[in-house]
Amino acid sequence: MKILQKFTNLQQRIIAGIIGLAIMITGICWNEWSFFVTFLVISLVCLYEFYTLLEKSNIQSDKWFGLILGGSLYVFSFLIHAGWINFEALWVIYIFSVTLFIIELYSKKDNPFQYIAFTLLGIFYVILPFTLLQWVVFDNNEYDYRIVLMILLILWANDIGAYFTGMYLGKTRLFERISPKKTWEGFIGGAIFALLITGIMLTIFTSLHTLTWWLIAVIIIITATYGDLVESMFKRSLSIKDSGNIIPGHGGFLDRFDGLLLVLPFVAFFLKFF
Repeated sequence: MKILQKFTNLQQRIIAGIIGLAIMITGICWNEWSFFVTFLVISLVCLYEFYTLLEKSNIQSDKWFGLILGGSLYVFSFLIHAGWINFEALWVIYIFSVTLFIIELYSKKDNPFQYIAFTLLGIFYVILPFTLLQWVVFDNNEYDYRIVLMILLILWANDIGAYFTGMYLGKTRLFERISPKKTWEGFIGGAIFALLITGIMLTIFTSLHTLTWWLIAVIIIITATYGDLVESMFKRSLSIKDSGNIIPGHGGFLDRFDGLLLVLPFVAFFLKFF
């Protein structure tokens, strides 16, 4: 990060983005275990930032319990979809989560249910979407990176297109009350770039029907925008600008993956039932 400080914010953003993309693509494409580690780290860092943001606004949670619970839920989800354990093993996670109520019973805190509520909110908001990745990458216990990689490429294309279009052409505010910098021009530019990348990548990724990919692209464009707005709403309610500074030019992990948190539930639902 010290090396990158001599560059402009845009240059830092590009360099960090290229490095991050290389790491993620390698992790996804190598094998199921590199995929597992990559998204376990991402999900836990996002959850850690979520709890840390709450702390900065004097909103308390059981951070370490939440991190252990969130990590356990992700691990169990992966092992179930990989065929290592049965679905019934999730009862262990449920029983473990219920112990949070017992722990708070003995904690003698003034607002024990606040701790419980915000701890579980972090699991619901951050960890559950990442567990749905397993629905996407596993088919009859066989790992297939192509669908999740395609989803991420469309999402990244949407983000990049929206960022640069909004920077140079953005005038009409999209949702000024929540995110003053977001514009309709940026949204349209991101959508066009995402659809362009979808068309190009369809010549390579043929694991799903062509129409299915176009529908997924539309879902990603819409839900990624809402995901960004939801995270902005969360930070604005806490009067905080960025979730962290771990990624130069991008902020924190939660800033970088906020769109994915809403994309994954909708895309997983679509693939599962349609």
